[in-house]
Amino acid sequence: MKKSIILIALLTVMTVPGLAQHFGIQAGLLATNVRWRNEYFTLNTIPKPGIMAGIALEIPINNNMAINTALNYKWVGAVYNDTSEVSAIRLGYVNLDITFNYIFTDVKVVHPYVEGGTYVAYMVNSNRIINAKDDNANYDDLKVGSDETDNIIPWDFGWTIGGGVYINKWKFGMGYQASLINLSPNNDHVLRNRVGYLRATYFFNRN
Repeated sequence: MKKSIILIALLTVMTVPGLAQHFGIQAGLLATNVRWRNEYFTLNTIPKPGIMAGIALEIPINNNMAINTALNYKWVGAVYNDTSEVSAIRLGYVNLDITFNYIFTDVKVVHPYVEGGTYVAYMVNSNRIINAKDDNANYDDLKVGSDETDNIIPWDFGWTIGGGVYINKWKFGMGYQASLINLSPNNDHVLRNRVGYLRATYFFNRN
């Protein structure tokens, strides 16, 4: 199933080059959190660093507007801190970004831009650490699925907002992503990803 999802996402992105003029690679650093709450309380969390890397396609609309898509792998997570233990989780996603970009081309050499859009992601690996403060910490896999006994659903869908600059073939940006859906299969709990990013994209054929 996971291999099928990855293949579908890859084929979806790779059908776009016939429309796109700009193809590139992308990598970045993340500040990530996975917030958990129910109707009574919210767990204290400590953000964890993460990474992302993949390919990017840009479809120019005119001199000032473009649609950007990117297929990447992102590694997110959080530390849950309470009175008895610290439990850390890590989630690995195949992630498809689609954003609308407005580029301020009147500025010479360096062109600022703002962007907004959406993302959809599918989990391909995950793990957690129980009693992380203890020398005998336990490592195990999260139960991924849609049953109420599972820990988290495999899909994530959310919004993206950001900005940055274009410099020749380079695009440098920073922004924020957040889940629009509840990632917990148990309706009594709410689980959502929160991701801040710094990323750089190099377009091979952008002037």
